Amino acid sequence: MEGQGRAPLTLWAFVTRYDLTHTDVNGECNDNKPLVSLAMRPEWTARDVQRELKKTLKLDQSSVDASLVLKVRNGEGMLLPMTPTALNSTAKQPLVVEVCAPHQHVTGTESDMGALPASFRKTVEGLISNYETRLAAVEKGLVGLESRRASLLEAEVRRIHDTLTFMSRRLELTQTPDWISGAQT
Repeated sequence: MEGQGRAPLTLWAFVTRYDLTHTDVNGECNDNKPLVSLAMRPEWTARDVQRELKKTLKLDQSSVDASLVLKVRNGEGMLLPMTPTALNSTAKQPLVVEVCAPHQHVTGTESDMGALPASFRKTVEGLISNYETRLAAVEKGLVGLESRRASLLEAEVRRIHDTLTFMSRRLELTQTPDWISGAQT
């Protein structure tokens, strides 16, 4: 499998599970915010991260658990994308994983628009899948970027050093012209 030699990234997070039966959520939670860690592979997609996070939190055991929504926020409360590079954190600076029901924090409004056609939904899902694949490919390329940059810089420094060595040897072999040394003929 590709990427076997790469070190995993680790998600450290406090888990906040909102009371899923209460409709007015004021940031109050019914858990004591346990700290969890999840080792992630750099090539994982957002779906892979979500699946493994639900396994870690033991939220993959019933159909009700499968419908729960996971949101990851940083220390400033901003939502983060569920990708391994965005979720890399430390035990001293953990993120916050919110577990809540779908549309829990949204008040619904009546709509007279009927259900969307299946072809439209299929097209949108295809676009989302395409973007996730492209994002995963970009993140996969970022993994070895530092080592590639270092090797290119090392090769360039070696080339400049070889050029300077060659020029120094050539200068040592040439005789100083008379007009520089001040010799009279």
